[in-house]
Amino acid sequence: MISSDKAPDSMPVGDGSVPPGKPMTVGHQVIDKSAHMLQTLIPIKQMSQYVCTFSVYGHDMSRQIEAHHYISRVNPDFLQSAVYDSNNSSAHLIGC
Repeated sequence: MISSDKAPDSMPVGDGSVPPGKPMTVGHQVIDKSAHMLQTLIPIKQMSQYVCTFSVYGHDMSRQIEAHHYISRVNPDFLQSAVYDSNNSSAHLIGC
């Protein structure tokens, strides 16, 4: 997971549950549905292991976050993971 000694930027206005920007238009929803039908997502579907950990920020050891790692085995000596901030459908990718 990538870390920095720089303090994080301030959050956008609001409680952080809604990302900044305009709502999805019907056109964007059609494009997303079309992409979903055409794309296989084979690398994602190969992830067969799951690990939940706690991590600390490099610049602030008092801040802990819950990290959810979805892992695929590349070979006997190497694992590759995608790291999310939760394990629900609204999770955000926070590292790899």
